[in-house]
Amino acid sequence: MTGSEVKYRSRTDIVASILQSAAREGGGIGVTRLMYNSFLSYNQVSQYVKIIKENGLLNYDASTGKYTISAKGSKYLELHSKMDKMLHGDRNNE
Repeated sequence: MTGSEVKYRSRTDIVASILQSAAREGGGIGVTRLMYNSFLSYNQVSQYVKIIKENGLLNYDASTGKYTISAKGSKYLELHSKMDKMLHGDRNNE
């Protein structure tokens, strides 16, 4: 992909990206790191995190200001991966 091409990501792909970032960080992840890892602005990541938390996919620790993935979030990632493989085969993200 060249610099001028933009790859469309669905909402479910963005949610999966945020959850993957949280899953990689065992001790939790802050908003700034979520922004960088998911390639989202602060406003975008804030909106997604709010929805993700409301649906029980992320946990928030107010004492550390960090997010961790919940068991339900891990299940979401597992199902998202299966659906992606069904729809797109075993190709890697291009």
